[in-house]
Amino acid sequence: MWLDIPYAQLEHSDIFVLVRMGVSRSHFIAFLKEISVIRDKIFRMAKELGMHFEEDELWSAVPDFTDIPAFVVGFLTRASIQTSSETAQQF
Repeated sequence: MWLDIPYAQLEHSDIFVLVRMGVSRSHFIAFLKEISVIRDKIFRMAKELGMHFEEDELWSAVPDFTDIPAFVVGFLTRASIQTSSETAQQF
């Protein structure tokens, strides 16, 4: 939709790339599983609170983390960018 170039990034980069990420709803929970937050923190806390559950069954129900597809949908060079001050000078 737009390419956000923050602060002094125009002076630090020559090319700007717009990438669309194909993140699904299950990626976040799968990421938490991947970095052991679910088993090491959430399951432990649930047990401390006295909750009873089948840990292995619940663990296997959480999806495994998969690659996130990414698509380059646009790019531009620093030379092709007109800043608002340059645009104002044209008028």
